[in-house]
Amino acid sequence: MKNYSQVKNVIFDFGGVILDIDYNKTELALQKLMHDKSHAGFAQKEQSGLFDDIETGKISKDEFRNGLRKLCGNLEVLDGDLDKAWNALLGGIIPGALDVVKTVGKSRRVFLLSNTNAIHLEHIYAGIENELASVEEFEGAFEKVYFSHLMGLRKPHVEIFEQVMKENDLGAEHTLFIDDSIQHIEGAKKLGLHTHFLEGDLADLDWLIDSV
Repeated sequence: MKNYSQVKNVIFDFGGVILDIDYNKTELALQKLMHDKSHAGFAQKEQSGLFDDIETGKISKDEFRNGLRKLCGNLEVLDGDLDKAWNALLGGIIPGALDVVKTVGKSRRVFLLSNTNAIHLEHIYAGIENELASVEEFEGAFEKVYFSHLMGLRKPHVEIFEQVMKENDLGAEHTLFIDDSIQHIEGAKKLGLHTHFLEGDLADLDWLIDSV
């Protein structure tokens, strides 16, 4: 039983915490587009500079697609096929996850902090429009949503946490960060945030829900 009695703010990760994702699906989809069928350089714990660049908005969608073509060794791949492979990892909202956010938000300030990119976010929000009444309903569950490609920063670097905390006047001693990537957890710890490494479903965290 965790005791976060001093927590007044909760920062939630998106993929793997609220949104269902499967990195292997994109890994396999990219391999199918490759001439040599070698590793695509994309994984949850480690990814190539190309993926980091799209997640921090350093390159455009077209520049990213061209980079994928070079990575695949296949310059003839169509944009649509690249986007389909790139988006293959994305699922829908995990059942019960958004309800947890809304419940926690009744007594605490809640935020979303996600490493993502323009291609993924467009696909995700199209899915949310089908699942929920609107994107506004989803974003309304949080005080504010933060996406790495719009910030020019990404987890696990401390600067992205510093920006969220500074903009919202959050004290580390009163803030809990929940993520399913251990390297991101370690980044938050450097600033003294409370952290929880999520290995199961958000809806199973009875200690978080019951503490409201």
